[in-house]
Amino acid sequence: MNAYSQEVSNSPDNKNSRKLLASITHEGIFQYKVMPMGLTGSLDKFQEIMDEVLFRLPNCYVYLDDILTCASDEDIHLDNINAILQRIAEFSMKINIAKCQFGRPSA
Repeated sequence: MNAYSQEVSNSPDNKNSRKLLASITHEGIFQYKVMPMGLTGSLDKFQEIMDEVLFRLPNCYVYLDDILTCASDEDIHLDNINAILQRIAEFSMKINIAKCQFGRPSA
C-alpha cells in the first residue's frame, strides 16, 4: 500500500520536520519527501492515518497496511469492499492488487 508515502508526506508534521532528517553530502543537501519506514513513530503515524481514512466504515478493521472486512453474506461483503476501495480512492491512495485477497472464507 502506497498510502504511507502519500498521506504522511502531506502531513504538516512531516513538512516541518523534513530538515531534521536532511543529509549533507558532497553532492548537496537531501531531504526525504516522505517519512521513511523504520523512523521512530512512523508506524504509529501510519496507523493513525489509516484509522482516519477508514473511519466509520462498517465491519472494517485496520492494522497498519492490512485491511480486513467481514459480513454475514456475500452482498454485504461486496458492499463493504466497495466502500473501502472508494474511501482509498477519495484519499488518492493506492493498493497493490497482487497482495489483495478478496472473498476469503473465515477460518
